[in-house]
Amino acid sequence: MAKKVYAVRVGRKPGIYHTWDEAKAQVDGFKGPVFKGFTSMAEAEAFMKGGSVSSGAAKSATVKNDIVTAADAFQNLQKVTVEDGGKYNILDSQIKEQCIDKVALITKAFKNAFASPVFIDDISANEDVKTLMSRYGCDFNSVSSDVNIAFVDGGGDKVGANFESTRILFGVVFYNAEESKFSLYRYALERGTDFDWLFRASNVAGEELAALFAMYIAARLGLKQIHIYQDNNLPAKYFSGAFKKIHKMDDYMLQIFINASLQYLKQGMEINFLYVPSEHAAYKDKSKATKGKAVYESQNIPKVSLEMAEFLNGVSDRLADYKN
Repeated sequence: MAKKVYAVRVGRKPGIYHTWDEAKAQVDGFKGPVFKGFTSMAEAEAFMKGGSVSSGAAKSATVKNDIVTAADAFQNLQKVTVEDGGKYNILDSQIKEQCIDKVALITKAFKNAFASPVFIDDISANEDVKTLMSRYGCDFNSVSSDVNIAFVDGGGDKVGANFESTRILFGVVFYNAEESKFSLYRYALERGTDFDWLFRASNVAGEELAALFAMYIAARLGLKQIHIYQDNNLPAKYFSGAFKKIHKMDDYMLQIFINASLQYLKQGMEINFLYVPSEHAAYKDKSKATKGKAVYESQNIPKVSLEMAEFLNGVSDRLADYKN
């Protein structure tokens, strides 16, 4: 991916910036900013002058996606309540105490998953992954990103039948920008163990676990920033604070997800969620592909090309595939 420059036409200090952090400081929290990333200085300069550019017209920061700043997420999540036979704030001791044992179980699972990464050579030899490489013209050597990224997926082994699943799986493709290095992970939790409480909604639980594991990996590596790509937008909506109420006292996974997210944010981690079109759906349905592309491109923060996103999303899907 070509190195980007960021043109801020309307912001605190309009100009062209060479890193997203510099540009973000000019637009984050600024009312009505206008900015755009470019792969050439000429296009950025044309954009600043108000001229037309080949890569598209100016985009406002207000778009229909689930991107929120870390500061906004931190404020929003602290207001979430659990309302089931009473009303409790997500930070109340009663909510935290009922999840203590479950947090310990998840932490242990994350430690085990982190200690047993999947070898890139092994996943590259997978026939489905070979097909993805050919389809999108990408491989693990194609990516170049200035930010840490994680493509995550999760679910149960009985799609659409949460209560029949016998396993919950999650897969993560993690790219450490500081070291220009990929690491891949997959893990399964079995029914009939201490994780039975997760199986009330195995698909959503798998997605929540995958996103939370990406944050865990970043923290273990000492990284202070992560962009999490996911084709299920529920974790992104949960993270943004769009859902202000949890309606079940026994929805432990969502309570854990929110409180853990708050903890990482409190520690200064810069977390963003990005929607990526489902590789399966986009490839099979052109109308879904067109809509997914529009949403993907509307997300005005640094991101990999759509082709690379589809490839890595497909890999995370295969990692979380119970048949592999």
